[in-house]
Amino acid sequence: MSHSEVHFAKPSGWFLVWMLILLVGAAFAVKLLLGVNANQPPEDAARIEERLKARDELAAANETRLNTYGWTDQAAGAVQIPITVAMELTLADLKNRQPEPAGPIVPPAETAPAAAEETPATAPASSEANTAPASENPAAAIPSSPQ
Repeated sequence: MSHSEVHFAKPSGWFLVWMLILLVGAAFAVKLLLGVNANQPPEDAARIEERLKARDELAAANETRLNTYGWTDQAAGAVQIPITVAMELTLADLKNRQPEPAGPIVPPAETAPAAAEETPATAPASSEANTAPASENPAAAIPSSPQ
């Protein structure tokens, strides 16, 4: 058989039954969702006009707030300034700042392996005498002879 030939197994009967159940359930869900919206009465023209008026008033209030000077909290001395002025002041402040170096990146401390924790506190001195420099302990360098 060459690599270009692909054979697919035929789906079993149970697979087809489950796919049919899934398809019917999806169709029922779509009908249920669309049917809920179909039963609602359309909004009347007065309600539509009221909502459009409220939207326009909110947009005008936002536009005024974004583009005018005013007191935010007069007792605290907080004011509002137009957004364009605030952006210009922020850009000027950022241009005058010098870049600061990033802090050091400290890798997490490595933990000792679990086997090292289980070693006894009084481990035998394996070859401390052999590892000491000769100038510190000259007698340690001479092996003892049995007599």
